[in-house]
Amino acid sequence: HRGWRSDRMGGVFMMTCIQRKRAVRGMTQQELADAAGISRTCLSLIETGMAEPKIETMKKVGEALGVRWQELVEE
Repeated sequence: HRGWRSDRMGGVFMMTCIQRKRAVRGMTQQELADAAGISRTCLSLIETGMAEPKIETMKKVGEALGVRWQELVEE
């Protein structure tokens, strides 16, 4: 198991969830990426549904947003 993979609906949900949580916190993509220790390009690909991130990456994003990573992928 190399990491979490979404179907298209999951990817769309994850994308809007991350963007919404980031916006509520007033964070730019660069600020969130820096806080999560990933590149802005990687975050952008996740937010646009172009990447299927590993669980470890989602844990980093969740931690940077102050939420459990599962909250980023649950409907």
